[in-house]
Amino acid sequence: MTQIAAHDFRLALSPEAGGCVDALDWRGHEILFPTHARAKIGSAHPTERAGFPLVPFAGRITGSTFRFEDRDYALTPNFLPEPNAIHGFGWHLPWQVETHTDDMITLVHSHRTDQWPAAYTARQTFRLTETAFELEMSLTNMSERAMPAGLGWHPYFAAHDARIQSQVSAIWRPENAPARQPEPLDATCNLNTEQTATDINLDHCFTSTKPDTLIRWPERALQVRMTASDIFSHLVLYTPKGEPFFCAEPISHVPDAVNLDAPAHEIGLRVLRPGETLTGTIRLEPSAL
Repeated sequence: MTQIAAHDFRLALSPEAGGCVDALDWRGHEILFPTHARAKIGSAHPTERAGFPLVPFAGRITGSTFRFEDRDYALTPNFLPEPNAIHGFGWHLPWQVETHTDDMITLVHSHRTDQWPAAYTARQTFRLTETAFELEMSLTNMSERAMPAGLGWHPYFAAHDARIQSQVSAIWRPENAPARQPEPLDATCNLNTEQTATDINLDHCFTSTKPDTLIRWPERALQVRMTASDIFSHLVLYTPKGEPFFCAEPISHVPDAVNLDAPAHEIGLRVLRPGETLTGTIRLEPSAL
């Protein structure tokens, strides 16, 4: 485990285990639902950690197959027994520490596989500032061929007493069998109005009008505003019934974007040419209520 502490924040990472976050605290408050609350840190699956990266794609790819520039690709299912590939490669592979200072850590992960159109290098730079935790993510095409590209982050938050509000305009139903087109919001999923995490049961992608999500815990007198770069044009909200956590995941494209016949601006799919880089930043700013 690698740790830094600065400006009232403490961050714990496991670079060798998928570049995952194990804990993020602010003034003694657990901002993320920590790994130790569900699993032993040394042997935890990424889904038992406080957060993990989504590269070079986010969400599920139906049947683990897609076609890109006249070639067919077959991915290995990586969340058995589910038949779909999910969340990219980075969350299951080791990352290396590239830079480590008192208030910043950069992790790097390079990957070459016949299952993806091009080799790539991904980076996560974690910064602790006076007011916020910042995560800058980047993905660079290191090959001579183009590739589809996506970024995302999969953080876990405590569900008890949590209230969620986000600026969204449409919902893609359902996330676990990717939807083909967005649908209008209704009373059961309108995140523009504050919702109680334990009262809703969602595993869906939303189109963001602005990457801005507010999470409040009134009993803890705590709130966190999660904002992001415009490339994070969508948000997955996962609120499993009966679990002590939920997930609010900024992502750059809808799940299964590589298999959707839809305008790129609607689904968020990017294509990186050789040497090009996709970059975005996610920011968590906690404050007392």
